[in-house]
Amino acid sequence: MKSSESRQFFDDFVYRLGQLYDPLKIQTGEFGAMMKVALVNDGPVTLELDSRKFSYDKPSQQQNAAAAKAVAKEQRRQGFSQKTNDVDKADQI
Repeated sequence: MKSSESRQFFDDFVYRLGQLYDPLKIQTGEFGAMMKVALVNDGPVTLELDSRKFSYDKPSQQQNAAAAKAVAKEQRRQGFSQKTNDVDKADQI
């Protein structure tokens, strides 16, 4: 994304956050500036994303099937009822 597009995307995002959340709690710095950030983890998970390393390859049907099996297995492990699974299948039709 070009810097002019990035700036507009950022501004739109911040504006939308202000509509959905308390605008007084939303703060921004100087767009595109280098920043030093400190973080204190206070939750179960922290995800670090580096868009420079990201590439999207459309999953194959085999990968989709394997993912669906893994989800079903996890649902069984967590005790999801068959009724819940039937509702999910109905939603997919």
